[in-house]
Amino acid sequence: MTETRSAAALAPMTAPAESDPGWGPAEWFMIGVVLAPFVVGFFAVVFGVGSGFHALADNAINELRVRDIGHYSVLIGPFSRNSWSHPGPAMYYALALPYRLLGRDSSAMLAGALMINGATSVGAVVVARRVGGRAAMAVFAFSISIVVANLGAELVRNPWNPYLTVLPFALMFAAAWGLAIGRTWYLPLVAFVATFEVQTHIGYLPIAGAIALWSLVAWALARRRDRLGADPARGRNAPILGPLLATVVVLGVMWAPPVIDQISGAGNLDNARAFFTRDTPTRGLDAGYRVVAEAYTVTPDWVLGADAPGQFSGEPLSVLHPQWPFLAAIFLGALTLTWRRQSRAVRQLAIGLSVAAVISVIALARTPGPIYDYRLRWLWLLGALTLATTVWMAARAWIHARRAITVLVACVGAVLLVTGAASVVAATSTGVPDATYVRRMDTISREVLARVRPAPGTVIVRPASFPGYFYVSGLVLRLEDSGVRVRVDDNPVDRLSFGAHRVYRGGPLRSVLSIAVDESVDRLRAQPDQREIAYWGAESRARRAADASLLARLYVRAQSGDRSPSLQRRINQVITRRAAVAVFESRPPS
Repeated sequence: MTETRSAAALAPMTAPAESDPGWGPAEWFMIGVVLAPFVVGFFAVVFGVGSGFHALADNAINELRVRDIGHYSVLIGPFSRNSWSHPGPAMYYALALPYRLLGRDSSAMLAGALMINGATSVGAVVVARRVGGRAAMAVFAFSISIVVANLGAELVRNPWNPYLTVLPFALMFAAAWGLAIGRTWYLPLVAFVATFEVQTHIGYLPIAGAIALWSLVAWALARRRDRLGADPARGRNAPILGPLLATVVVLGVMWAPPVIDQISGAGNLDNARAFFTRDTPTRGLDAGYRVVAEAYTVTPDWVLGADAPGQFSGEPLSVLHPQWPFLAAIFLGALTLTWRRQSRAVRQLAIGLSVAAVISVIALARTPGPIYDYRLRWLWLLGALTLATTVWMAARAWIHARRAITVLVACVGAVLLVTGAASVVAATSTGVPDATYVRRMDTISREVLARVRPAPGTVIVRPASFPGYFYVSGLVLRLEDSGVRVRVDDNPVDRLSFGAHRVYRGGPLRSVLSIAVDESVDRLRAQPDQREIAYWGAESRARRAADASLLARLYVRAQSGDRSPSLQRRINQVITRRAAVAVFESRPPS
């Protein structure tokens, strides 16, 4: 009698389980719509962009590091700031195979990013289907599709690490949800994708850690409940040794490179820890709340598209104004009112979304320095998933279960047709990341390559000022492709960014190429040992020199007390049209 009563007490108080109608046209439709933009984008990149595209800035550095795999040790992730890089090289190894198969050029990096994003997006909706059925698949398909549509084709194909982690976040969350309801074999998948996220961008550490912890606690409770009577056969027979061994192997293999780096004396993990634990001002809970709350407003960025961030801070404009997260309030209200009518899977999905939102606020509040807008696109997925889950909970509570699935899938199907069509059309473009700067880089690279050809000796590339760093990696990539022995200066930033083997450590020096941007162009032109060998400018050299005199006169007026808006606009106009990039060559003494 006692045993029967205990089992009854432990049994979840839920609505009758929805019968699984089996895999059908609805599932294939959702997979097709989610996958289509990536397939179309892949062919647009391979056949439209082609080998004529050459990356610059961080993407050029990442391409150089992917190229190093198999030739040099690649133990840490992309350079971040100061004296540390992101924890591990997972993104480099994920991109290595597409890079080699598709031509070993910058467009192959774009195609590789599309393959990663497409695989993880489809993986997320398939996992959702296995965990929560057709309605769950619709929830994730809707969320991913609307986020992809608003990210745009250029961001979805961008291999830059803040963007390459956005869509894999959906797979990590779906796998964690599966683990949370007791599916033990999702444990190694959670470990794999969470490791990819954290190694690629350390900003995911708090949110990935919190999601993993939630899923593990929920998994342990689910196993305990099953063993005690809710589902004793499942509790006794559920495999655990195999998933645990697989997880240990995944974690061991993926974390071996950064651990080797750490114990070899480089200490990247220590340097990263020191940066985040030092006494640095943070943005605080108010800023963290406002940034996260924007994803739950009536007009979130994941629906309308992102506004330009602050011109000087780089932060989203939402950090400056109060935010009213009506969607979060509706979600919590629906969860409270319908809790007893929801299945274990829906409850755990709602708990996971709640945990993710709370931890996001705390993590962003403790961010050292600005909360940069480009790092926040994963919040779009949380907002979209919250909306879709709210509709799912309401449909399950107030509509017959089978009809609720039909209604939800039909509504999502209509949305998918619109967002999917928009994403497919956008994916046909041949746009590339940083297109404006790529055109400038192409101009100066052609002129440099015409003068600097393969020959004995080393060529060093360095920036003349901080903005020059944006172009250094692009020129290193082009020179390396042309067979020139090219190196960078021996300093912590270049050593971590390019790899120790690209640092100049002595030997025959052929020349030094200095990349000057804007005002530093004039400074290097005035130095007799610097010879200008390449130039791009919004205006000609002669006109730019004339504008230098005009700008000096305008500054004199401003220093004399003129603060009129018309003078400020005039100064900004002159500065904008004087934009220039030049490469200067200096040779060592004979």
